Amino acid sequence: MIVVGTDGVPEARKMVAEGKLTATVAQDPAKIGARGLELLVNAVKSGKKIAVDQEPKFETVDSILITK
Repeated sequence: MIVVGTDGVPEARKMVAEGKLTATVAQDPAKIGARGLELLVNAVKSGKKIAVDQEPKFETVDSILITK
């Protein structure tokens, strides 16, 4: 059975090392926050109006897959 967790916390990293968890994804909160802030600033500077019912655009931020 393949089991993967998120956040890459120390407990999950230990379980991966012990073979109890297949992998964990280490997210980078600083990068996530910085990208969100960058998008916000760009939106404010552009002055572009966005309809309330507009489908949201998804942004991705690279993460690290820990498997050992």
